[in-house]
Amino acid sequence: MESELQTIKTRSKREITARYTKRQGKELVIFLPGLRYGMAMPLLHYAASMMHNRGADTLALQLAYADDEKFSKLAEDKQLEQVKADGEDILKHAEKLGDYERVTVIGKSLGTIAMGWAAPNRKTFKNLRMVWLTPSLKETGLADAIRKAEQPSLILIGTQDPSFNKALMESLNKSPRILVRAFPGVDHGFNHAKGVPESAQSVAQAMKALRNWLVATDNATT
Repeated sequence: MESELQTIKTRSKREITARYTKRQGKELVIFLPGLRYGMAMPLLHYAASMMHNRGADTLALQLAYADDEKFSKLAEDKQLEQVKADGEDILKHAEKLGDYERVTVIGKSLGTIAMGWAAPNRKTFKNLRMVWLTPSLKETGLADAIRKAEQPSLILIGTQDPSFNKALMESLNKSPRILVRAFPGVDHGFNHAKGVPESAQSVAQAMKALRNWLVATDNATT
């Protein structure tokens, strides 16, 4: 196993740090974390462990938007534009890492904005599939981007998440390419209202859903 830190320079003049870890060289998994939900947080930590166990190479981003005072002062629409543009630059960088047989992109919250418009259009990515962890769906246009994507998608979201809308989830779930798993009582940080044991159980259920979906889509081609 080889691991190294890489720096991705974007059009917004942001320098983004990423850890690139090589294993078998057949599948690349790109992790795009949330605003304050990094790779050490439960959903991403266990998802990364699962992909490591599968022998996948990984590119784990460190998106430091929460610590960027200039970014925080931007209007919300300008923030969205910058995150989308950064997502394109990140995935262009990932294209140069190798000719992988499969690419899986996993985003959490703000990270789903970075992947939402850029990932489906990366035509060089073979057998692309996308995992949307608590996607940012409110007034972002992301729901339509997910709906239009031609690749397999998995959405994991709690019913107490501000982006959760039952009718929208049912509509997205009707697509043969999209699987939605909603977790009762779970909020945007994937914490359960009843406490720690229930939160841990919800994370475990989410990881089981991810594992089952990965197995089901392993042989799918796009």
